[in-house]
Amino acid sequence: MPFFSRKGLWQYMGRSRQGFTLIEVVVSLVLLGILTAVAGMGIVSGVRAYLSVEENTEIAQKAQFALIRMSRELMELTAVSAAEASRVVFTNPSGTFTLGFHDGAVRLAQGSVTLDTASPVLTDGVAGLVLTYGTVDGDGNQGAWTQGNSIEDLIYMDLRLDMARSGSAAIRFPTRVHMRNTRNYGGAPPPTSTPTVSYCFITSLGQQKMDGWALFIPAAVGASVWGWLGLLLIRRSRNG
Repeated sequence: MPFFSRKGLWQYMGRSRQGFTLIEVVVSLVLLGILTAVAGMGIVSGVRAYLSVEENTEIAQKAQFALIRMSRELMELTAVSAAEASRVVFTNPSGTFTLGFHDGAVRLAQGSVTLDTASPVLTDGVAGLVLTYGTVDGDGNQGAWTQGNSIEDLIYMDLRLDMARSGSAAIRFPTRVHMRNTRNYGGAPPPTSTPTVSYCFITSLGQQKMDGWALFIPAAVGASVWGWLGLLLIRRSRNG
């Protein structure tokens, strides 16, 4: 009767009364170990690559969102009351805000305040924030802008957001913001009255990552099944 016929496998297993020999057990264990090792290495490598791509994508999305929000707030500024390397206090048509880095996060708070852990988080997972203030003279030469200079001389701000990444160096995301409400070159004068707006705050926080065991366990079970099928085939060939 064929081994894989309708009832061949079950009749064969029920009819056979012989046990497994030591050689059969050893060979089956070796095959099972090889299959499990190969499947495990392939799946672990794939899971690591997937998690790395997922982490990089999440970091890029968070950085892009944070830079867009910071650019929109700074682009409309009409005054700067504090210009530091990782913190700036500015005024735009929506009011006065404090933007800066504190305790692993970029924070944006209303008013001129000292940022702390209670300040609203714009995005987390941040390794650092670098702010550079620039000006351009009549000949097109770029230079540094300091707080004592006229606000009309503040032409642009360079923002560099350093996002932390597990197991490697931080990823840098730079951008440049050109002011348009400071009466500078190409800028427009700020509005004479403050518009009535609703302050909406949106934050970007980390997401839970997928567990690699969710893929490894089914592969290990599949390798075990193939190992026992190999054992049955060896026993079948031995019994003729």
